[in-house]
Amino acid sequence: MKLLGLAWLLLGFVPSAQVFAAELEADTIEQIGQGGFPFGNLADKDYANLEMFAKRHGVDLEGAMQQAYSGDSAALSGVFALSMRFVAFDRTARAYGNVLYSALLNFGESSHFQTFVDALQQQDPRSRQRVRDFLFYPVRGTKEVISIRQNLPTIFPTDYEFGADDHLFD
Repeated sequence: MKLLGLAWLLLGFVPSAQVFAAELEADTIEQIGQGGFPFGNLADKDYANLEMFAKRHGVDLEGAMQQAYSGDSAALSGVFALSMRFVAFDRTARAYGNVLYSALLNFGESSHFQTFVDALQQQDPRSRQRVRDFLFYPVRGTKEVISIRQNLPTIFPTDYEFGADDHLFD
């Protein structure tokens, strides 16, 4: 079955089971998802639905992610802003979560990590909170929460609280 461009983009950039290897232990990697897909191994149609959802809200998701991986924080900022369009934690939101999580991994292993941080900082407070919630969702409840917070203070500052004033993940 032919994968969609976005799925290829994810698969092409996601390191297999090397999630911030120095910070996360193997059992945590297993717990949060194999191959960088902590929101589930979704079907092509879920990513197609995400791409259509993004286009309806003015974001060319595949193109924006390609630009972001080239160091364009404005393109990634547009992807992050899309987070506020979700009203349910459905399969489309989970596909989006996989995209964000994969981006965190990829930027964390590249010379463009500051692009990720800059794009996050460009968000309004509610959007920044929502993006952080998507990123934190896979590790919440694991023994690696402290390590993640210590190693990524620009992503998860000390005052960050998962799900604060946002019921999407309830």
